[in-house]
Formats: sequence, structure tokens, C-alpha cells
Amino acid sequence: AGRGDLAAAFEKLKAKLEKEGIFDPAHKKALPFFPQKVAVVTSPTGAAVRDIVKIITGRNDCVDIVIYPVLVQGPYAAEEIAHAIKDINENHSDVDIIITGRGGGSMEELWAFNDERVARAIYDSDIPVISAVGHEPDVAISDFVADRRASTPSNAAEIAVPDQVELRRQLSDLAERMTGSETSRLQALRERVDALGRKRVLTDQLAYVQDKRMELLHLQQRLGDLANAEIARKQKAFTALAASLDAMSPLKVLGRGYAVARNEAGQVLKSSGETHIGERIHVTLGSGGLTAVVDHIEEARNGG
Repeated sequence: AGRGDLAAAFEKLKAKLEKEGIFDPAHKKALPFFPQKVAVVTSPTGAAVRDIVKIITGRNDCVDIVIYPVLVQGPYAAEEIAHAIKDINENHSDVDIIITGRGGGSMEELWAFNDERVARAIYDSDIPVISAVGHEPDVAISDFVADRRASTPSNAAEIAVPDQVELRRQLSDLAERMTGSETSRLQALRERVDALGRKRVLTDQLAYVQDKRMELLHLQQRLGDLANAEIARKQKAFTALAASLDAMSPLKVLGRGYAVARNEAGQVLKSSGETHIGERIHVTLGSGGLTAVVDHIEEARNGG
């Protein structure tokens, strides 16, 4: 019957705090990857503290451990645990992680970690808190509030600090990968330098100038050929136009026995009606010309 009462009180407090959002994952803080100082809030004489210290020092001897002794069961245990968490936050700002918990026991023995004062102290802590209460099947209210839950105190120590042996192995692997990557990159650069060193522009310093000179000569020759071809085309067109113009020249017509008559004003006479008797006219022949005086005019016949 007594255990049933404790279970009912546990569920009641859990429902109350859950409704307030104290268990919400959004409020949980991330643990630092490489903490320099860990505070352990637990009994100074229990097996839990010995396991935590042993595992932390075995995994990473660079981490400082501060034992904050408290009662972990009895009527005053919850008050001491809550006070310890608050005091560490207020007076030990160099602490990176708080581990609080104890070894296994009955529900009554673990009850301090089901106390509302402890739950609110963990929630209000600015320093990340790991809850490590009892064995893996044991569940306490502090587990729901804490930033991380550990199945056992030993597991809390493993969560809190990285294994320096594993870190060295990872660093060694990274160093090997970096060395291999840089070696490959340097080899690729060396091959590129060697390939550039074999290029003609480096083996023969004037090669580039000579190549450009040959390109220039080739372009000059092409321009000359294009210019000559254009001139020839223009000359041919000019000759054709000159021949056509020559064929239409009045001089050609005069050369066939025709003549052109102009009055004294220099106007070409196209019909006999454009002159009168006694007028002086100039007649242009195929070769030379003459001046004459009109003494007879014949009228046009048949419209001619």
C-alpha cells in the first residue's frame, strides 16, 4: 500500500511538471564536448561517487572533479540536493557539467530525486545537469527534467567526458587523412609543374614570340590575298561598267557618221523648228566640228 502511494505521488508530480512544460526538450541544454570541470552532487561515501571518479579519471585525466557532498536519502536529502545545485550555479561558474544521482535502491531510497524542489533546481540550472539515479530500470522525476539522463552513475561519467584514448585515435586518423590529402595535392601540383616545365614556351623563351610572328605573317598574307582579290573584282566591275558606258557614248554614235548640231546658245538642236535662217550653228562631227549658217530649213515630215 505504501509503494502504491509513492507511485501515485510520482505520477501526480510528473503530470504537474509536464503540464508546465518543464520536461520540454526545447529547454534542455547541450553538454559541452570537452568539459574542464565536473561537479558531482551525491553522497561522498557511496559506490556511485567512486564509480564516477574512477571512470572520469580513466577516460580523461585533464578534467577536474568537484565532489559536492549531500544526503541522497532521508527527509533532508531533497533540500540538500536542490541547495547544492543552486549553490554551484551561483558560486562556481567555472563548472561545466553537474552530475547528480546515487546508486540503486528501493523507491523509498530514491525518493529524494522525485522531489519537486530537486526538479525545479535542475530546471533552473544554467549549467547542464546529468541525472544518474539508480540502475537502468529505475526512473526518477530528475531524469525527465535533466538535460541528459544516464542509466547509471557510471554511464553519467561516460556521457560527461570524452575518452581521451578515443580522441587521440580520432586525431591520429584525421592527421593521417590530412597528411594523405596534402601529399596527394602536392603530388598533383608537382606533376602540373613538371608538365608546365616541359612546355615549349618555357623550354624555348622565344617560342611564343616566334609563334605569334608566324601567325602575324599568315594574317598579313591572308589580308594581302583578300585585298588583291577585292581589287581584281572591283577592276573587273569597273571594266564592265566602262565598256557599257563607252558603248552608250555619243562619240561612238558620231564615229558612225552622225553629227550633233547646237545653236549659238550651245543647246542641242533636236528638230529643224528650233533654228531659223541666218542662225549660226555649230556641228560636232565624229572627228572635229564646223560652224555653219542656216540658209534653208526643211520642215519635219511624217512626224519625224
